[in-house]
Parts: sequence; C-alpha cells; structure tokens
Amino acid sequence: EVKNGTLLDYVVPTDVQALYDNAMYFDGVNDRISIDSTISLTGEFEIEFKVFFIDVTKDTDIMGNSSNDRIRLRTQGQIRVVINSNSINLNLNSNLENLTEYTIRIERNGSNLVSLYVDDVLQATDTNAGTLLISDFGAFGIGSSFLNGYIKDITIEDGGVLSNSYNG
Repeated sequence: EVKNGTLLDYVVPTDVQALYDNAMYFDGVNDRISIDSTISLTGEFEIEFKVFFIDVTKDTDIMGNSSNDRIRLRTQGQIRVVINSNSINLNLNSNLENLTEYTIRIERNGSNLVSLYVDDVLQATDTNAGTLLISDFGAFGIGSSFLNGYIKDITIEDGGVLSNSYNG
C-alpha cells in the first residue's frame, strides 16, 4: 500500500510470503518510491525500518532527498547519514550480510547526538544539528545507488510525534 507517493519502475515480488509481508521491493537498477511531500526532520527524531539487502558490497541509498540528505549503506561496513550536507559515518560493529533482514534505527536527541542501532544494538554515535529531508525510498533520484532488496515497516517520528508510517 502506497499512499501519497509515486512508484517509479516498481518491482512486484513473485512469492506469496513477500506479498504478505507488505514490503517495498527494489531491483537495484532504477527502482525508487518518491513521496508527494518531503519529510523535514529538525531537532529530535527517530527513524526505524526493516531492510533486506541482496548485495551489501555496493554503496546503496536507502532513503533521502539528495546527496545532501540521505541514509546510505557504505561498502566499508558503515551506515552514512548525511544531514544538510554534513556526513557522519556511523561504523557498524560488524559488517552486514547478504540475504538477512535487519532492523535499523537512527535517533537524534535534544543534544544533537545521532545514534545508530542495528537489531536494537547500539553501533555508533556522532553529532549533527542540521535538518534531514526525506522524499524518496530505495534511492533519491537519477544517478544514485539504488537499493537491491526491500524496505518495510518504516516509522518516522519528529520530536516524539509519529509523523509518517509506511508499510510497503
């Protein structure tokens, strides 16, 4: 179910379980979902989603608005969060594996401390006070590194208030 967004070259899963899980699937070539209204996160926020990578050996954009604002898997075993052109590389305690579903949570508190959790385990922290913009899932436009896998159960809270929720 996608509301208030545009599917761009969307991949339809072929197995029954995948359809049942209500996930957004991407083929790694040119798929993305562009939402109608850009999400603007200032101050405290929390983003949580489940992601499944077919190939963790390439840079992969998970969501964002441009190269200035994005959440990206890096081949070096990092999740890069770019907020208002300021990159913070949050190194994982161990590399992610292909064909495994992970729950990723990124939080920013009132002191602008950004924390990365994978499967509820704190991986890294850094500080960044800028505004994070999100308008696309699976990539952020032409020339980006498209996701090969799926995203589901996305929740985005701005200042403790649920501002957006996406399920496939």
